[in-house]
Parts: sequence; C-alpha cells; structure tokens
Amino acid sequence: RIIADSDFGTAGQVRIAAVGDILIQGDISTASKIGDGGGVSLLSTTGNLFVIGTVTAAGANNGGTVSMFATNGSLAIDGFVSADGGAGNGGQIAGVADTVILTEDSGVSADGGLAGGLVGFRATSALAAYGLLSAHGNTAGGSIITASDGTFDIRGLWVDAGSTSGTAGSWLLSAPTLTVVNGAVVGTVGAPVLGNDVQDAEINYAFLTGTSVVLQSDDYVQFDDAQIVADNASPLSFIVNAESGIFGNAFSITSLSGPLDMVFNANASSLNNGFAGIDFSNATLDSNGGGIAMYGQSDPLAGTASNYATGISLAGTTITTGGGSLLLRGSTTGADAGPDDAGVVLDATDIDTAGGAIDIYGLGAGGTSGVIALNSQLYSGGGDVTIEGEGGTYDGVRLEDTGVSSNGGNLSIDGIGGAYGVYASYYAGLQSGGGDIIVHGEGGTEAGTFLTGGIDSAGGDIDVYGVSTAAEGLVINGGFFDGISSAGGGIRLEGVGVTGGALLIGSGYGTNSIDSAGGLITIIGTASDT
Repeated sequence: RIIADSDFGTAGQVRIAAVGDILIQGDISTASKIGDGGGVSLLSTTGNLFVIGTVTAAGANNGGTVSMFATNGSLAIDGFVSADGGAGNGGQIAGVADTVILTEDSGVSADGGLAGGLVGFRATSALAAYGLLSAHGNTAGGSIITASDGTFDIRGLWVDAGSTSGTAGSWLLSAPTLTVVNGAVVGTVGAPVLGNDVQDAEINYAFLTGTSVVLQSDDYVQFDDAQIVADNASPLSFIVNAESGIFGNAFSITSLSGPLDMVFNANASSLNNGFAGIDFSNATLDSNGGGIAMYGQSDPLAGTASNYATGISLAGTTITTGGGSLLLRGSTTGADAGPDDAGVVLDATDIDTAGGAIDIYGLGAGGTSGVIALNSQLYSGGGDVTIEGEGGTYDGVRLEDTGVSSNGGNLSIDGIGGAYGVYASYYAGLQSGGGDIIVHGEGGTEAGTFLTGGIDSAGGDIDVYGVSTAAEGLVINGGFFDGISSAGGGIRLEGVGVTGGALLIGSGYGTNSIDSAGGLITIIGTASDT
C-alpha cells in the first residue's frame, strides 16, 4: 500500500514513473478526511500500465486528481479509481494510452456532493470499455469523455454524469466514425468486438441517469435502426457533431419524461462543404418540449448542412417537439444534383411543434431549388412559421400537396428562384389561425409567386407579393380549393411582372372569392410587356 492521506487538510501526492510496465495490484490513496483529495500520477513511457487494485484521491470536500498515462502501451483497469468529493465537487481522472481497457468489473468515479467532476479516457488505437464511469453530482452533473482515434467497443458501458437535483452533466463519445445501432449486448474484455458501432442501449442508459449525450465523429455519423429513448424528467440534450454528414434510416429518438434538445451539426469544422448533408428516412423524432435543430459549420444562425445534391433531406419522417422549436438550415452545391434536389427537401414528412417556432432555410445552386416540400404537413400550433428559400435555376420555395398551418402564429414564406420564386400547389392550404400570412416571391423564367389553394388568416393580415423578370408577377388559382379569407384582417395582393402583373384565376368549382369581412382589400398589378 502507498498512503499519502491527510486527517486535516489537503492530501498529499503520489507519483510513479517507469520506462517499462507498471502494475498497481494493491492500494494507492491520497484521500483527505476533512479537506480536498490529493493527487496520483502514474506514467509509463514505453510500457503498459495495469491497475488491478484501488487508486483513490477522494476528499471530504473536493475530489483530487488521478492521471494515468501509457502513451506507447496499454492502460488496463480491472479495479477501482476514485476522485470523489464529499461536500464539494468531484475531482478529475484522466487516462491516455495507445490502447485503453476498462474491464466489466472496473469502476471509475469522480462524484461530488455539489457538482460532479471530470472522467476522461482517450485511446490512440483502441478503446474497450465495459465497466462503470461516474461523475454524478447533487447540484450539477459532471463530464465524462470516452475517445478513440481508432476503433472502440463499449457494449455494456455504464455512464452516469447526472445530478440528483440540478443540471445534467454530459457524456462525450468521440471516434473517427460512428454508427448507432439497435442492441443491448454486454461485451467482455475476453471477447472484444472493436469497430465503430455504439448501441442505443448505452445511450439510453446515460439518459436514464440524467446525462446528456454528445456524439462526435471525425467523419460521418449514421443511425441504423437505432431506438433511442430518453426516460428522465430532467432537461437533457442529444448533440451530434460530424465533420462529414449525418445519415439515418428507420430509427427513432424520443423523450418519454422531460424535454430533450436535439442538435444535428454536420460539417462541424467547415472543412467538408458540399460533402456533409443530413439525410433521414423513415425516422421519428419526438423531443417532448425540447428544440430540434439541423444545420452545419457549428453555426445555428448562418451555417448549413451542405451536400452536392440535397443539403437536408427528410423522407417519410415524423417530427414532434411538444412546444420546442424546429430549425432546418441546408444548402446544396448542385455539383451532382437534379431538379428534385434543394437546400432542404421534405418528402412525406409531418412536422408538429405544438407551439414552437418552425424555421426552414434552404439555399440552392445550379439546377436545384432552395426549399421543396412534397406531400408533407407543417403545423406549429401557435408558433411562427418561417420558410425561406433561394434556388439556383429552379425555384426558391416549392410546396406541392403540402399544408402549412401556424394556428395563431405568423406564417411567412419568402422565395427567390431562377424559375418560380414561390410555387405552392396544395390541398390543406395556408392557414394562420389569427396570425399574419406573408408570401413574397421573386421569380425568373416563371412567376414570382404562383399559388393554387386556399389562404385563411382568421383575423390576421394577408400580404402576397410576387415579382418576375420574365413572366407574371403573381398568379393565384382558385380551382377546387377555397379562396382567400382574412376574417377582418387586411388583404394585399401585388404582382410586378413582364407578361402579367397580378392574375387571379377562378373556376366553376370550389370557392373563388376574396373575403376580408371588413378588412381593407388591395390588389395591384404591374406588367411591363402589356
């Protein structure tokens, strides 16, 4: 045993360094009964470091520090390492080696009576971790980091950076590539399966302990049939940072108890523009009050998930936020794209934010559009809806058989395109439930704004504007659909074009009227070639 404990103040220090292997089979202690824990430093410059016994730097107040380095060998822990803090904060535990092994019987903790501490392990070649990592706190959770520059196997790893009555801590898993799969297999040190897969069971357990999760990849992150469930009443977050793209099929991320913020950040370091889109199909995202954001360059205000075809593609997907906001920001370089590609494409996708704002921005280039929505529904339940698209040679914003409803919030659609600025042909129409409706389109070879379907603001103002450099400014088709009604709000329709200004086209079917119920109606049309 090596003891550097203290009965009164801060505990002492223990440093062991060797050129070859180090075996800790007994106990090393730098604990304090009243003050802060001390420090333990273990270093092997060319050999391996084995911890089979117990290493502690615990303190009655704050936890101390434990560092374990075998940068040219292996670090293996089959015992217990602790830097717990009693009345104060947890300490810091760090392990770095070419290969890191934490057996299924190992335990590493930096718990705190106040905030949890820091537990971090990094492997340059391989990480195999099957035990318990804990940085739990009472007032705030701590931070846990598991990182590998090569492969990893963490099947059965238990992670706890939660808090008893405060804010959640976080677990960061970092690797060259990451694939989240469905599974709950418990790995063993005797039969490691090294690769780039992380099971949803490990993520779900972290959420259960009140720990937020961050996935970080030097390349892509993929969800393959994963069923991620957050079952904790605390506000948590699930953050995905990928240097390349983020993809997924037939997966779900849901929260059963508290709000779960979700962030999907592609091209996180701005090094892969045009090769870092977000593509989800047959997915279910339910944040239970948390916000959901998809963007790029680690910039939710100006960054975009960027790809050579479509920047953000959501197909057969359901997004429910329960009051949280939704942000989609995507762009395409148009390098290998077609007319169905855009900065953002929604295909058979239903969105319901139940009071949260919906903000969609798409930037096209070449033969693409800004934003395309096909057979989809966007419902904000009182939150504002903003759709902004800038296309290449095609449309700024194109909505086909897609309904948009804000139910009390303002509804704004703004498009600039080489063909149509805003093109909308829909059954459900545009409905704001008392909020204002603003549609502005700037077109090139086609109309600035072309709408087929009803518009109903239920008391809010309606402002529809279109301008075109070669065709009609504004075209509104009645067809089988309802007309335009504002229930007392003002209605302003304006078109500025070449072959026509403002064209209002009715038919023998449906309701073709413009009814403001007492509000001011203004219709302006200007054409330069008539």
